Amino acid sequence: MDAVFGSLNAWGLGFGVDDTGFGMGGLGGSFGGASADGSYAFGLVTALMDDHARCELLENVVRTCLVLDRGQALGVRSSMPHGEP
Repeated sequence: MDAVFGSLNAWGLGFGVDDTGFGMGGLGGSFGGASADGSYAFGLVTALMDDHARCELLENVVRTCLVLDRGQALGVRSSMPHGEP
């Protein structure tokens, strides 16, 4: 159990890792990661402090364009330390 995030998390060189990809959210709503099941990488850097809602929205648009399941987006996986399902 991760003491900070309160859930089981796997880490690799500072990134949250699971069997479908890896990623890490940052301050202000920025995010970077890669999806092994979708064969894509996704990154977003923001100029304003905000939450990760914009990132999740944009990644779901990318997944829709790639004809992938939106529920498996990196930004909404509970195993990633930056978001909640």
